[in-house]
This record gives sequence, structure tokens and C-alpha cells, in this order.
Amino acid sequence: GRGRQPLSERQMTDLSTLSSTLQCLLAEHGFTDQPVEGCPPKGSSDAEDVSAIVRNVISELKHRGLIS
Repeated sequence: GRGRQPLSERQMTDLSTLSSTLQCLLAEHGFTDQPVEGCPPKGSSDAEDVSAIVRNVISELKHRGLIS
């Protein structure tokens, strides 16, 4: 069935933060533009971990036929 949308103020804030973070990660790898508010500076210690996560997410989206 159809999922329910977040109702609380905190859930809406968390959803907005997650959306912005995901858009920054995708923008870093050339899949989309940065969000209007911009992205935080990249940290060098986690950059490889983040890159691996983004590659895995993109691979799964391609596997499911959601992106080409």
C-alpha cells in the first residue's frame, strides 16, 4: 500500500536533512546539481566510505531499473 507521510515537525526536519545530504552526495559524483542551500565542505577521513556507499546505491538503483 501507500506509505504515510511524516507528520511530526521533527520527522519533517529529518526528512529534509536526509534529502539534502543525499542530494549533496549525488552532486559530488555528478548525478545531480547541489541543493539550493549548498553542501557542507567534504571531510577527507570519510570520503572513501561515502564514495563506496554512493556507488552501491547507484548500482542498486540501476539494478532495479530506476536510473539508466
